[in-house]
Amino acid sequence: MSTMNPSRLGRPVDADRRAARRRQIINGARGVFARKGFHAASTAEISAEAGVSGANLYQYFATKDDLIMSLIEENLAGDLALIESLNDAKSLKQGIMSLGKALFETPPDRQSHALRLEILAESFRQEEVAATLRRAEIRMIDTLGAVIGKAQVSGEVPDEISTRQAAATIIACIDGFMSRIAFTPISAEAQLTGFVMLITAALRLEQS
Repeated sequence: MSTMNPSRLGRPVDADRRAARRRQIINGARGVFARKGFHAASTAEISAEAGVSGANLYQYFATKDDLIMSLIEENLAGDLALIESLNDAKSLKQGIMSLGKALFETPPDRQSHALRLEILAESFRQEEVAATLRRAEIRMIDTLGAVIGKAQVSGEVPDEISTRQAAATIIACIDGFMSRIAFTPISAEAQLTGFVMLITAALRLEQS
């Protein structure tokens, strides 16, 4: 049985162009989903927002649910990358400050934060979304717990603190702070100060 060469089927695939178009569609979907929610938003509205045809959208995402899951997974990957960036800091205290700046010093995009709440709400409606969030949370807690563990070895965090419990608490705090931006006009400076003070106190980081 002969095997067909994918490169000979139709027009050659331009990977960069496909990636750019996929990004264009996801960005368009973000705005529509944040304004209308996952279920009220239509693929026609998403296509219009993204500047593509409906047929073009379905070349990249077979269903609206596929698009929703791709967006959710992208959001979660970004959250994990922020946690992983703590490994690059000279100390955990410095890392917490850098994390806070990354979260709060940029002008708040209320639509993005509203979308976070929509994703959380969707987890109560779809088990696939709930399972995806649970897996992502476990990875983030594991990653942050390892960072806190290294800080214990260096003497920055007391040994009696449970690394996993502390990590779970910090993740919950981040979720809370980020969610409030969606509906509360709190300044970036106030958010940053409150976040750093809370996490520093919870971990009992040595003052320096």
